[in-house]
Amino acid sequence: MFAVNWASSANRISTDAELAQRMNSVVQTLVPVQAAYREIAATRNRMAAVGLLLRMIGGKNLDEKTVQKLTERLRILGSDVSAAADRFQAVNFPFEHADGALTMAQYMVPKLPEQEDLGAVLSATEKLLESYFYVYFRSIGTLATIAQRVEEVLGLAPQADPPPVPSEGNQTDIE
Repeated sequence: MFAVNWASSANRISTDAELAQRMNSVVQTLVPVQAAYREIAATRNRMAAVGLLLRMIGGKNLDEKTVQKLTERLRILGSDVSAAADRFQAVNFPFEHADGALTMAQYMVPKLPEQEDLGAVLSATEKLLESYFYVYFRSIGTLATIAQRVEEVLGLAPQADPPPVPSEGNQTDIE
């Protein structure tokens, strides 16, 4: 009896070729995206430092040392954007897009900024970070949805939500 049910379930899963293709596409993208996390996180931290520096400067006149420091940090961000574009050149964007099939590089860095164009470097860095995390979280969500579909086909009961964990500063007894 179990073998018959298993075979029936396997047929329902395997006949959904689109689901399998979608999963494969997402996994093929998610692996290199996850592998780049440390570099992307470092870029995010550098971008935050530049943003803080720019806020602190405000509209003030800058001394030469501050200008050099800011310019050097923006040059590093430009290098980060260029390195990410190179890294993701051969990785496919796993979702439908109005422009058709794209690589992750095309999606995350539509145009490499000129190193001297500081505004373009900031914009490109912002686009890179926003796109990276969008693809990462959408990919994880897609895989979770696929896993739920497989569980439904196999007739598995949904997992119960874990109990809430009270924070240390706000402990309450919930009964």
